[in-house]
Amino acid sequence: MSSFSEDNYNHYPNHPKTLTTLEDYENAPLRTIVARPYHAPEIKTSWDSWVSVETSKHTNSEMARVPREVLRYGWGESME
Repeated sequence: MSSFSEDNYNHYPNHPKTLTTLEDYENAPLRTIVARPYHAPEIKTSWDSWVSVETSKHTNSEMARVPREVLRYGWGESME
């Protein structure tokens, strides 16, 4: 298993800095990490599921209600 590096992050050079719409959340690759002020980060664990470190689980539709800053977009590896 390769480790994460800045080169891996650049695999998605044009990734959004913020996820806002349902489409944004649906298109985010697995292992994307997002956060909003005063809340725990959330990670995309399946194609329609996000989990926070507080162990709550949300769908893409639920996530799309509030914009979140992208901390990491995907795992840094191609899903193709």
